[in-house]
Amino acid sequence: MELDSSAEIDVRIETKTTIEPGRVTKPDIEARRALQREPAAKPVIYQTWSDLLFLHWEWDPAEIQATLPPGLYVDTYGEKAYVGVIPFRMTDVRASFLPEIPGVTNFLELNVRTYVHDRDGRPGVWFYSLDLNHGLGVLLAKTFFSLPYHNATM
Repeated sequence: MELDSSAEIDVRIETKTTIEPGRVTKPDIEARRALQREPAAKPVIYQTWSDLLFLHWEWDPAEIQATLPPGLYVDTYGEKAYVGVIPFRMTDVRASFLPEIPGVTNFLELNVRTYVHDRDGRPGVWFYSLDLNHGLGVLLAKTFFSLPYHNATM
């Protein structure tokens, strides 16, 4: 069969994909209260937070869900999801097995976050951005705690 290069060919392909999410449990009040209890394990790091500002914006839960990795689900309050921008000051930051080191334990942080839960309903926080104004703090957080901090001017 020969085709005339000026001929138009209409092609239509239809697909249907069904995703079965399986069992996903939303956090209940007990799961949320459990986060308020002091952990039994010894702390890995000590720090004091001050001068906090919690700014939150309502956001479409579907849009947030599209940004989350597999296994995390957007947490909602009254069917609304939130994105937060939280600036604060951290002082007296140190590993639990070290003394304070003057000049390297105080800095500013800014994080951008949303609230999530896993398949079993365990609530948590997903950080889109973690920024510090202290290069050594960024290096230590990345190296020893695998936290995705970035150096920032604040």
